[in-house]
Amino acid sequence: MRNVISGGVFLDTVVQARHVTLQQSRQGIPALCGLPAPSPTFTGREAALAGLDEVLRPQGVATRFVPVAVVAGLGGVGKTELVVQAAQRAFRSHGWFPGGVLFVDLHGFDRRHRLAPDRALELLLRALGVSDDQMPSGLEERSQLYRSVLTSHAERRGRVLVVLDNAGTSEQVRPLLPSDPDVATLVTSRRTLADLVNARLIELRALDDRDSVGLLRDAVRHARPGDTRVDEELREATNIARFCGHLPLALRIVSALLAEFPQRPLASIAHNLADTQRRLDRLTHGDMHVRAAFDLSYQQLSREHARALRLLAQHPGPDICTESAAILLSAHQEGDSDDSEHRDGRSYDGVERILEDLARSHLIETGSEYGRWRLHDLVRLFAHELAEPDDSGMEGMTALLTHLTGVAYDATTHLRSERAPATRFETLKQALKWLDTEYPNLLALAPVAPTLPHAQLSFALLVALEDYLEHRRLYGDWAEFAKSALGGTGLDSLSAFWAQHTLGHALLHVGRYEEAIAAATRTRVICHERQDWRGASMAEQQLASALSSLGRHDDAIEAHRRALLTRQGLEQDAEAAALHYFAGTLASADRLTEAVEAEKLSLELWRELGEHRRTAKALCALGDMYVEIGQLEESLSCCREGFSLLQELGDRREAAVAQYRLAVAFGRLNRGEEMVDAFAGAAELWHEVGDPPARAVALHSLGVTLRVTGRPVEAVRAHREGLTVGEELGDKRTQSEALMGLGLALADACDEADEADEGNGSEESERENEAVDALMRSAALLGELDDREEAAATLNTAARYLRHLGRAQEADEVSEQAASLLSGCS
Repeated sequence: MRNVISGGVFLDTVVQARHVTLQQSRQGIPALCGLPAPSPTFTGREAALAGLDEVLRPQGVATRFVPVAVVAGLGGVGKTELVVQAAQRAFRSHGWFPGGVLFVDLHGFDRRHRLAPDRALELLLRALGVSDDQMPSGLEERSQLYRSVLTSHAERRGRVLVVLDNAGTSEQVRPLLPSDPDVATLVTSRRTLADLVNARLIELRALDDRDSVGLLRDAVRHARPGDTRVDEELREATNIARFCGHLPLALRIVSALLAEFPQRPLASIAHNLADTQRRLDRLTHGDMHVRAAFDLSYQQLSREHARALRLLAQHPGPDICTESAAILLSAHQEGDSDDSEHRDGRSYDGVERILEDLARSHLIETGSEYGRWRLHDLVRLFAHELAEPDDSGMEGMTALLTHLTGVAYDATTHLRSERAPATRFETLKQALKWLDTEYPNLLALAPVAPTLPHAQLSFALLVALEDYLEHRRLYGDWAEFAKSALGGTGLDSLSAFWAQHTLGHALLHVGRYEEAIAAATRTRVICHERQDWRGASMAEQQLASALSSLGRHDDAIEAHRRALLTRQGLEQDAEAAALHYFAGTLASADRLTEAVEAEKLSLELWRELGEHRRTAKALCALGDMYVEIGQLEESLSCCREGFSLLQELGDRREAAVAQYRLAVAFGRLNRGEEMVDAFAGAAELWHEVGDPPARAVALHSLGVTLRVTGRPVEAVRAHREGLTVGEELGDKRTQSEALMGLGLALADACDEADEADEGNGSEESERENEAVDALMRSAALLGELDDREEAAATLNTAARYLRHLGRAQEADEVSEQAASLLSGCS
């Protein structure tokens, strides 16, 4: 009996009947080491690598599943490099895949080179040793054979890893996914591919500043060992990283440019990249092109999605919510033909779907919360380049800014009144959350407003935001909003007056006094042209404040006199305001007796008018003046009444100021306990209203008061809180003051424990060391601020304490540091 078996693929021994003749094609040699070489310079992806390790490491028998991970992200963000690094580490370092690694680039976004699933399976089967005459022709048959061969190979040689790079769609990937738990798969794609069942999703974003500079440094040093340009020009390196949008592809292009020319300074590249019009032209080298990386994704978009991306790029803010995007896109589509491609974008739901699709393709990113979206900086430039003639931004920007201005006005209604009428925001907290979130976008839109057809739009934005700008004390930005309003065309005289006046107000608060004088002078001219004498008086007051701040007290007093003369015959509240500001200028000129009399007149008028808030402010100002002339009981009485009024009004911010003044009055009267309570109350109120700088001042004053009244342990707590606030603010001056107070309070606490003989030796030593460390850190921060005299004084304080502890040698070294600083001051 003779049987002949042919035309099949034989994975193991086949036996049939008594005599068997196998006519099997020659078995190919498996090629399972096809990974590209990993880059020797790789940084900043520790969390993503750890996530891939979890997928790739061998599983316990009880939890075996088919391991699959998808790494998704924008073109150029480093997906392939991450997967190659993870695969090489798992294969060579950990030995998790003794059966080998298969790698195939699917070219999913390149129409010319895209691999169809059956063609990809052909390449994978050949790598597994399957010859041409064993290759099935159909997709399903190839997929089945591929899975069978992988399972057989894993059984004989151990676990196998498959890397599918640059996948376009889930349909391209599914036939290539193994079915054996001993075969793991890593997929990279510019799309999220969340519909791949049971896959771990890892989305890559751009690097941060530190890792971007680190990648630049490592790549340059690898190409040219000993190259120190990145460290020598660290500021320029950081600028380059930001111009590159922290995108690894862009950073590698820059490192290649630097490696080519070792004498080229980083400043040269930073200067070139600063030009947004040519930035993408500069980010190219050899076969690396940022523009080309984005273009592959852009070419996959529908006409509607491509246009949406271009229009979103015109929005200058850092992010955009779905509602704003719907307004922006819909305004552009009102004149379009009613074809199906455009119809869907006119609704909120339609725009949301478009945004989600763009995010799945990683051409936009999700923001801080769902419903907010942002473009990578380089994608924004890329989309700008593709703008078409009908992409004009006027309609969309006008509609968007009109909408945002209206919502902002509704939100700030809650700041203008504790009992605000119902708007789209039910509470002040909701209103502030919206304002804080949208404020960066409103700030970015301000320079655009004067270019739009709506003449009053930039002024309307200024008016809508004034109360918020005051609440958050954003005076520098306030000046820019006012300038944008003044830059608008067709501004009527009343609007021009108010914009100029608020500009002067903002400039005063940021200390730009010469500019404030110029603004007040222009305001005065406008008011005289309009015969607006109340406005003219306000301009004179503003002028007087700026002159007084420059030390020109006589000129300031004359301006106040003009303001008072201008207001004769006007409303009583105008006269009261003029007297209040006049009193302040007289006090600045040390004419305190006159200042008190003027403030008393102002207070009397405010009381008659029933203006409780203004009455409270006048009382607090009068309290300050009484302190200066030594009438301490009168000061205390005024501050108490002012504080009480502000509490009744629910004005917690001004109540905090009043309570701080009350604490100062208590201090002048040596009433320490009440002083402590008042400082603590002010700190708490400033915490509640969200004013960290003011809270830090109150905490420092509280800590100092507690220490000098013999309560050093409580003082330590206050200074620690103040230090935390300073660190959150990044304010070195605040930190140095808190550290100085902390060091002194810790030292006093040690002395108190010694006197009471209650100290634990190790704890006391730790506290002493912390006291010295706090003082030294305070001195270091003062040195960074170039305040050498104060730094030297703090070092001398530390030296005295070290001598008190019997650590003479350390004390001498610290004293020498102080002397060195002082010699540099002479």
